[in-house]
Amino acid sequence: MASSTNNGESTLARLTGLTLNPPEAPVVEVVRVADVTTTAAAVEVDGENGAEEDKAEVAAAAAGAVLTLRALVSTKEAGVVIGAGGKNVQLIREATGVKAGVSKVVAGVHERVLSITGTPYTIAKAFAMIAQLLIDSPVAPPNPSSTASVTQTSQQHQFPDCAFIRVLVSHHLIGAIIGKGGARIRQIQEDSGAKVVVKKDMLNQSTERVVDVLGLVKSVEVAVFNIAQCVYNDGKPVQGVILYVPQPRESGGSFTRNNNSNNQRTGRFDNDDNTNSRQQNSNSNPRNKSPSNNNSEDQQTQTLSVPSDMVGCIIGKGGAFIANIRRQSGAKLRISELEEGGNAAERVVTIVGSAQSIAKALQLIYEQLDAEKNRRLNQERNTGSGNGRRLDGDD
Repeated sequence: MASSTNNGESTLARLTGLTLNPPEAPVVEVVRVADVTTTAAAVEVDGENGAEEDKAEVAAAAAGAVLTLRALVSTKEAGVVIGAGGKNVQLIREATGVKAGVSKVVAGVHERVLSITGTPYTIAKAFAMIAQLLIDSPVAPPNPSSTASVTQTSQQHQFPDCAFIRVLVSHHLIGAIIGKGGARIRQIQEDSGAKVVVKKDMLNQSTERVVDVLGLVKSVEVAVFNIAQCVYNDGKPVQGVILYVPQPRESGGSFTRNNNSNNQRTGRFDNDDNTNSRQQNSNSNPRNKSPSNNNSEDQQTQTLSVPSDMVGCIIGKGGAFIANIRRQSGAKLRISELEEGGNAAERVVTIVGSAQSIAKALQLIYEQLDAEKNRRLNQERNTGSGNGRRLDGDD
């Protein structure tokens, strides 16, 4: 990437001096978010109590509050964020104190998942620097089959000085961002000056939805800060969260936080954007592990982590559905027992068979999980759960 070092240094100079003054927010009880990588608080407080406008952030930082905010980026955008030799991401880490990571390149997939771990304040600072990098080094829109597609293309033409960020938020937490009657999301837009749109549908084989943020660098910073605050403040433990994993449309892919989650959470960035992805991702895609002869009788084993509250839909009434999977795929399936106490968040499904039979079993499981996910979503909408909060933020 041309002049990546200069771009990174100029970006650092422009952004590290910015001070985020979020709108006043009430100090809330700190709720720790499970399964995130922690990092030291990067908020320095002047004076005994700090600035009035930073009360909520100071309280959270004092309690060691951290969370991970994920976003979708194209493979080219990931290259811009990483920079030559990892220069740009290193600048972001040093300037903000966050931990940052990006999922591996997957052959045939034009998207990757960016993960930023820190406090709402430091996460917002990091996304501001990322926004500036993307504005300074615009890239061609992702492949039309990606989840950004037409929206991002049109926005880039209309607003060349703005950044387009696609934040990933669990469906369970979307209501906290939208607010009753859409009040909260309107407030975020007014405070930040950014356009914020919540997509109606969950991403394929996940319970995450995209929150589009379009705006100038400062607008993105304030909007992301508010989104992170909403996610953190409403971060009560929820079951059935399935993280989005970009994958080829024709492939079985992973429905789990098991094999691929470390790539998304450990804060590790690939310095070379052209890494051999087939070898790295062979464990997450059973088709990549398939021997050259699809009729091979060699037995393989694949494990799949499934939220405990969704295991029932895989088993079916009286074991009917899991028996059907065995019959159609020819694979052997075993579901782990609950640990003592019966409160495990996930159960492990072990699939044994040929590569072809495993792929078929995974396909049937994914289809059933998607159907169950949509059934629950429709039930939630029909019963008006969430205190009447509007869930479809698309305008």
